[in-house]
Amino acid sequence: MIHEIFIFTPDGRCLKSWEFNSRHLQSGHEQSEMMRCAFMSAIFNFGLHVHNQELNTVKFGCQAYYFLKNEKIITSICCDVEDSNIEIIKKMLLKISFTFLQKYRGILENWNGNIQVFNGYKLPESININILERNSLKNYDKYFENVKKYKEELINYISVTNLPDTSKKRILQLIENMNLICNKVYQDYVLEKELEEM
Repeated sequence: MIHEIFIFTPDGRCLKSWEFNSRHLQSGHEQSEMMRCAFMSAIFNFGLHVHNQELNTVKFGCQAYYFLKNEKIITSICCDVEDSNIEIIKKMLLKISFTFLQKYRGILENWNGNIQVFNGYKLPESININILERNSLKNYDKYFENVKKYKEELINYISVTNLPDTSKKRILQLIENMNLICNKVYQDYVLEKELEEM
C-alpha cells in the first residue's frame, strides 16, 4: 500500500505532499513535510554526487521510497516493500510528475518560493493508492490455480490412455509449453489489469 507521495525541488523544498491513513487522503503537517523533503533531497543528491547517477530507491525497514526526477521536480512514493511493483510505481511517478509539470511548468520557471500556488494540484483520478496491495491479486491467483489444476488433470488422463509413448511425450511437451505461455500471459494480464486501474 502507498503511504505517502511527495513532490519537491532538488534543493529540498516541498511543493506538494499527501499522507494516506486508513485509506483516507489527508494533508501532511507542513513542518514534517519540509523536514522529510529536505532529507530525501539530501539522500537523492548524495547518490548523484557519490555514484554519479540518480538514486531511484531507498529502503527503510519494511517501507521503500521511490524517486523520479523530471525537469525541476522530484516525485517520491513511499510504500510497503512487500507490496512494491516497480513497473506500476514507475508509471505512477511518471503520471504524477507529468500532470504536475503540465500545470505548473510556467510557474516553476520564475517561482518566487510561495508553495501556496501549488494548492490547486490534485492527484490524477486514475491514481489508486491501494493498487499495490497483495489482496488485489486474489482473483487472478484463483484463475491461475484453476489452470494449474486442469493441467494436472490432463497429465493424469494421458498417463492412463493407450497412446504410443512418442505421442504421450509430444503431448506432455505441448502441455509444458502451454504452461510456460500461461505463466507469461498470467503475469502480463495481472500487470495490465493493475495499470488499467491507474
